[in-house]
Amino acid sequence: MKISEMKVGTRLGGGFSILIVLALAIAAIGTWRLRDIDRAVATMVGDVIRKERLFSEWAATTNINGARTISAAESADPERQKQLQARIKETSARISEIQKTLTELDKSPEEKAMLDKIGARRTVYVAAREEVFTEKSVDETNARAMVQNKLEPALDAYVASIGELSAYQAKAIVSLADATTALSRASGLLLMLLGGVATLLAIGVALLITHSIKSQLGGERNDAVSIANQSAEGDLTASIHTGADDRSSMLYAIKAMRDSIINIVSQARSGTDTIATASSEIAAGNLDLSSRTEPQASSPQQTASSMEELTSTVKQNAALVEQAAAGAASMQEQASHLAGEVSLFKLVQVARAPRRPAMRPRQSGSPHR
Repeated sequence: MKISEMKVGTRLGGGFSILIVLALAIAAIGTWRLRDIDRAVATMVGDVIRKERLFSEWAATTNINGARTISAAESADPERQKQLQARIKETSARISEIQKTLTELDKSPEEKAMLDKIGARRTVYVAAREEVFTEKSVDETNARAMVQNKLEPALDAYVASIGELSAYQAKAIVSLADATTALSRASGLLLMLLGGVATLLAIGVALLITHSIKSQLGGERNDAVSIANQSAEGDLTASIHTGADDRSSMLYAIKAMRDSIINIVSQARSGTDTIATASSEIAAGNLDLSSRTEPQASSPQQTASSMEELTSTVKQNAALVEQAAAGAASMQEQASHLAGEVSLFKLVQVARAPRRPAMRPRQSGSPHR
C-alpha cells in the first residue's frame, strides 16, 4: 500500500511510532554503554585498586620488618631484641593476612606468577631471618655477618618482587582508566551519532507525511477551505490551480465539480433561451394570424383562402409547441441534475432568461349578408 493511500491518522501514528522506537533504541544503547562504564569503574575500584593497595601495604610492612630484623640482629640489648622480635611477629601476621586476601581475589596469569615469585622469596627471607636470630644467640659477630651476606640480599629480592607486582598493578590501573575514558568518549560519540540520525530521520518522516497530505489536498488546507466556501456561496469564478499530473487530489475534485456545475448551468440557460425563442415565434405567428383575420373577407373565396392560411399557421404553431415542450422536458431534466449539484455547494443564484407572454389571437367573425 502506498503512503498516499493510508489514512492521515495511520501516517501520523506510523511517524510517531518510528520516533518512539528511535528514542527507545537510543535509551537502550545509552544504558548498555553506561553499564559497561560502570563495570569498568567497579573493576578498577573494587579489584585493581584494592589489590594495588594491598601490594603497597605488603611492600611497606616488609620494609619495616626488614629494618626491624636488621636492628634486632645488630642490637646488643636483649630486652630491645625481644621488643623488635615481637613487632616483627605482628607484622609478619599482617603480611600473611594480606597474602591470603590476595589469594582469594581474581588474578590474571601474570599476577599469579608474580605472587608465586613473591611467596618463594618471602620463604627465603623468613628462613634467613630465623637463621640470623638463631646464630645471634650463639655467635653475635657471625650473626652480624649473616645479616649483611644473607639477610639483606634476601630482603632486597623479596621487596623487589613486591615492587614489581605493585608496578604491574599501577600500570593496570592506568590502562583501565584509559580504557574507561575511551569507552566513555566512544559512548558519547555513539549517542551523538544516534541522536543525529534520529533527528534526520524524524525530519524525513515529517517531510514525507507533510508531502503526502498536501498531495491529497492538492495544495494548502486554507486554500481548499477558501475555495469550498466561495463555491458554497455561489461564486464559481474562483481560480483553482492544480498540478499538471494531479488527478486525485481534493482540489482537483472541487475543480471538476465546479466545471460540471458551470456546464450544467450553461446547458440549462441554453434550454431556457430555446424555449423563449419558441415562445416568441408562437407569439409572432399569433400576431400575424390576428393581422390577417382582422380585415373582413369580401368574398367566400377570400374567406376560404384565409381559412387555409389559418390552418397552415395552426400546424406551424403546433410544431413549435412540440419543440418547446421537448426543450422544456430537457431543461427540467438538466435543472434536476443541477439541483443535485447545487445542493453540495448551496448555490442560490440561477441564471434566468426573460420570458414574453404569448398573445392570444383575437377571433373575428365574418359578417353575414
